[in-house]
Amino acid sequence: MKPIKRDFNKSFFKTVLTEIKYNRLNYRLQILTDILSIAIFLDGIIYQDEIVKAKEIVNHYSDESTSELILDKIELNLGEYIEDSEKFENDKNKIVKTIVNDIQLYGLIIDIFNSDKEFHESEREFEELIKREYEKRWS
Repeated sequence: MKPIKRDFNKSFFKTVLTEIKYNRLNYRLQILTDILSIAIFLDGIIYQDEIVKAKEIVNHYSDESTSELILDKIELNLGEYIEDSEKFENDKNKIVKTIVNDIQLYGLIIDIFNSDKEFHESEREFEELIKREYEKRWS
């Protein structure tokens, strides 16, 4: 798979506008956005196939204008993760807890992982983390 090499940073105005609109989304769409962002960036490389799969998933769950907003927010998140590994780790831990509490969300992660036709070590480790936390929480 071919990684994407581009700048995910947006202008200040575009960032603020995206954040304001994003905060108005319902909780489920915010969680969808965060899960897809983490899944795409998990191995630190952003692949075109993962972006395409994320667009398909987003389009399935929302209308066109909301889809565009969600994809803009995903790009903002990816830009932040490139710049700040601590933010990525914090968001990743938050998403693990969210998935453990609603295991149906696990399918979204698997869809993104499978989209690039490769299985990276970081993806396996993330799945193991979710399984450990799930067993700890529900056993």
